[in-house]
Amino acid sequence: MKQYIFLTLSAVALAGCQSTTAPVAGNTDPLTSALAGKTLLHSNGGTVIAYADGRMGGTEASGEELVGAWVIRDGQWCRTIKKPEKWAGTRCQDVTIDGDQATFLRDDGSSTTYTIQ
Repeated sequence: MKQYIFLTLSAVALAGCQSTTAPVAGNTDPLTSALAGKTLLHSNGGTVIAYADGRMGGTEASGEELVGAWVIRDGQWCRTIKKPEKWAGTRCQDVTIDGDQATFLRDDGSSTTYTIQ
């Protein structure tokens, strides 16, 4: 299993890192390659879309719209959430990728796993 550092894009616990750098342009980082342009599906029905241009969208399990941005910085998935307001802010986190599963590790040691599509 390969280990990468990544953010928990959890529909249950989101918070990220600000950046003006597009995550993909000329980037061959393995984490960027694994996530850029992909949809992350949570078992609770929430989705996170990591657009290749650094935008982030999707829906919470409740149906609330998710709006923000993402970038890989210093080996971590960093995201800045604008909507929903309860998740607003910036956070960077570790992640592991195993096949089509991305597990985001929170600061408190808990994790959330998404299926990458």
